[in-house]
Amino acid sequence: MKKVLKVNIFFLILILLQIKGGYLLIPIRNLIKNNTGLLLLTTQIAFLIIPIVIYMLITKQSIRRTFRFNKINFTSVVLLVVMGLFFIPLAGFLSYLTSFFYYNNVQDVFNKLQSLPIVVMVAIVALTPACCEELTMRGVVLSGYDDVKLWKAALINGFLFAVLHLNPPQFLYAFALGIILACVVRITNSIFASMIIHFTFNGVNTLMSWAILKGASSATIKKSQQSMNNTSMKLVGLASLFIVALIAVAVIIGLMKELIKESKRGAYNNIPVSSSGSHEVMTFTNKAVAAIPIVISVVIYVLVVTSRGVS
Repeated sequence: MKKVLKVNIFFLILILLQIKGGYLLIPIRNLIKNNTGLLLLTTQIAFLIIPIVIYMLITKQSIRRTFRFNKINFTSVVLLVVMGLFFIPLAGFLSYLTSFFYYNNVQDVFNKLQSLPIVVMVAIVALTPACCEELTMRGVVLSGYDDVKLWKAALINGFLFAVLHLNPPQFLYAFALGIILACVVRITNSIFASMIIHFTFNGVNTLMSWAILKGASSATIKKSQQSMNNTSMKLVGLASLFIVALIAVAVIIGLMKELIKESKRGAYNNIPVSSSGSHEVMTFTNKAVAAIPIVISVVIYVLVVTSRGVS
């Protein structure tokens, strides 16, 4: 459980940085306070990439084993891109479901970035998280659970990914996305698999938001938002999205099975799809100690969410 404990402590540090790290960036934030794009980029580097570098230097972990920089074949790339596309309706349903309880503030970020060229916008919102967040969650954190069975590791990783966002409107779809990303990394033994899905999902959403912002007037958007605030309309929309989401889940599962087939054909420099369990003695005490940083992280998450309130 030493590996699990290390990455769990690393995750707790990330949570603390997300909450209090902003004070360290006050001088930079004062310089670029009107540049939301540059601020987002700076935050990703300061609170994800730099901690990764420090963690690797302290633990002396193998870079290739931790980050799984292994090639994947063209067939798998196509499967992964399609998987990323089909996750969009699933995320849409989960995000819409969350909107019954929380105001969706994700669109506000797109509103602040709409003046940027689309290429820059995609680079900031899609490419940067696809690299930084994947190196963090499906690199460092997932590597700590290498000896844990695939689905258990994927559920834990997805949950931690959702907690890391510290944003309730993103929790459900980040949880689901994290599970899928962890699975494809374990199946292919390549972090490029999760990066492809993550970039596809964020990239297409960015393009759609950009097109909507450019094509619709503020009055039209406001009118659309007001109509969707009607409870009966929201319920009808939720039911429709649920059906589409079920279809998307079925397709994603089918694509996952195809990736497993590719794995069995020896397409990857692979590890077993299902691990037999940890090579270390996993006593109750070991598990309890390893879980402490995660429990603290969840408590912090709940406190942060509670302090922000429910809309």
